[in-house]
Amino acid sequence: MKTLLKITLGLMIGSVAMASCEDDADDPKAIAQERLQHIWLVDSTTVRTVTTSSDDTVSTPGTGNDYVDFRSDGKVYSKFGTDEPDTASYELLNESQIKIDADTFTLQTLTNSRLIGSIKYQLNPTNYNVVTSYLRR
Repeated sequence: MKTLLKITLGLMIGSVAMASCEDDADDPKAIAQERLQHIWLVDSTTVRTVTTSSDDTVSTPGTGNDYVDFRSDGKVYSKFGTDEPDTASYELLNESQIKIDADTFTLQTLTNSRLIGSIKYQLNPTNYNVVTSYLRR
């Protein structure tokens, strides 16, 4: 009888553990976090500037040395062009938004091999910039 009780308890504990793992696998934020935490190479960055009199977009290709590295300690390390490497804090707010320092970016695409993120900077009531980064692994 004690053996049957041990087997039953073991199966129940195993079922709870399996259910917990399945919940993590189905959690969109956990999936996004796992996809995000890698070194990403910069394909290009575009800046769209909208004013009352114009709507212009400038695209800058990445170089072989440009990268963004999201780490599990909540830090993101980056290097662009001839700028010095930079470090900032980040927090994944949900599967489609990430906060880097005080700025909140929209994640338009986040797969195992592609990351497209953008942010809108309101310059004044009618003028704004939209910066979009295209990254790959």
